[in-house]
Amino acid sequence: VNYNNHLFLISTTSTDFDFGNETWDVALIYGQSMTYRSFHLSAGTGVAIIGGEGYSDLFGRGTKSSIETSIGFPLRGQISWQPTRFLAFGINSFVNVNTEQPFGGIGVSVRMGKLQQL
Repeated sequence: VNYNNHLFLISTTSTDFDFGNETWDVALIYGQSMTYRSFHLSAGTGVAIIGGEGYSDLFGRGTKSSIETSIGFPLRGQISWQPTRFLAFGINSFVNVNTEQPFGGIGVSVRMGKLQQL
């Protein structure tokens, strides 16, 4: 929900397509958003529950082990560009900082259809 540039999110993230082999989180996030010409930017942080499977080394390598369900602190950011009324491109980033298995990533998006005008 985006209300007067205040952003309220319920978000979930998974690090693998295979359910049961991933690190996951379910997060409540508050952030801010802004629009400048054809660009939309947003950033937020909050609190999350994390769990799943983790690795002893960075980039999903090393010994795999089960992660205890615990609290994490997610960070989310997005920038999108809407060159026309029917097309938008975006870059999304996410990080979850926690004591069990910190993780993060970057995604790209292409939206097509009748979009809200920025």
